[in-house]
Amino acid sequence: MNENLFQKYKVEIELLSPLFIGSGKEWYPNEYYWNKDRENFLYLIDFEKLREKCKERNIDLLHSLKEERFFEKISSPSAKGEVKSFILTKFIEENKIPLSEITEKVFEVKRDLKRAIKSFPSVREFIKDGNGNYFIPGSSLKGCLRTLYLWEEISKWSIEEKRHLIKFNKKKASKDFQQNIEKKYNSLFQKIRFSDFYFKEFEVSITQIFRGKIPQFVEIIEKGKAKGEIWIEKDYLDKLDLKKFKEISTKFYSSKSHRNQEVKKRLEILETKVFPELKDNEMVIRLGFGKGFDFTTVGDWIKKSLGFKGLKLWFPNIKQKLNTVFDFPLTYWKTYNGNSLGWAKLTFFEKT
Repeated sequence: MNENLFQKYKVEIELLSPLFIGSGKEWYPNEYYWNKDRENFLYLIDFEKLREKCKERNIDLLHSLKEERFFEKISSPSAKGEVKSFILTKFIEENKIPLSEITEKVFEVKRDLKRAIKSFPSVREFIKDGNGNYFIPGSSLKGCLRTLYLWEEISKWSIEEKRHLIKFNKKKASKDFQQNIEKKYNSLFQKIRFSDFYFKEFEVSITQIFRGKIPQFVEIIEKGKAKGEIWIEKDYLDKLDLKKFKEISTKFYSSKSHRNQEVKKRLEILETKVFPELKDNEMVIRLGFGKGFDFTTVGDWIKKSLGFKGLKLWFPNIKQKLNTVFDFPLTYWKTYNGNSLGWAKLTFFEKT
């Protein structure tokens, strides 16, 4: 690769709200200790140390792993239902094994204390590299900028053009969007390259999040900054200039409205306090899990162009027409204390 063909940028991503990007893995109750009724710390257990400690104390760990009394049914997001799991907390407490001698890592657990936790939860893990370093994949930022770009292009179309494209058929809508819209711009986005963005100073916790009344526990980054690079082919700077993305970002998020009070409050803060203070090399973005249908290209397009009939294709269980703005409080997630996920400020500097 000829580096002289690219304009290089140093990029910093500063979180404005908690962020979760899943690794695809979960920690089950057979991997951690958490006395959920007495304390708010979760201890991830080093199983090799546990095995050695059991050997020292003549505790038959393998036999215990088969004993029914140590098992409970738990809910698992990946399993989409209940699964049976060995409850390591019960085993450790019964055998009085010191946590300090078997712990790999300790997390503070942040949750709604007014809601009882009936069973031990699985915990979704934040993405890390092979050395355990937390990062934002370059593909996540690429997807974010691509959404902004597509939104800007689609916003130029007439309502008739948008309606004609999907012809009120969900299956065809998805297929046509892929063939006629995404494919058209995929080659363009091959001209912009992203490194992964690594966190250096940050705060991590296990946090309870909700979609409506549905809870999950996730490993979340509450505060922090991640750094990386973006490379853009110089011949395409007119179309992929980061300052252009900054303008689109402000328009995209300023165009949003929402009935949910926390989302509405966040949008008002952006409008009145964040956007006016942004420098020429800064923009607001939204990354990761839990953004909701309203903050996707397709969601905005369908809601504003196709109305309730279009929404019924994607969400057939909607039972009545909503007022003026079509909102989906059950497609986005919020933290136990009502904070929305994934807001960040991106700052870019030309690299010489």
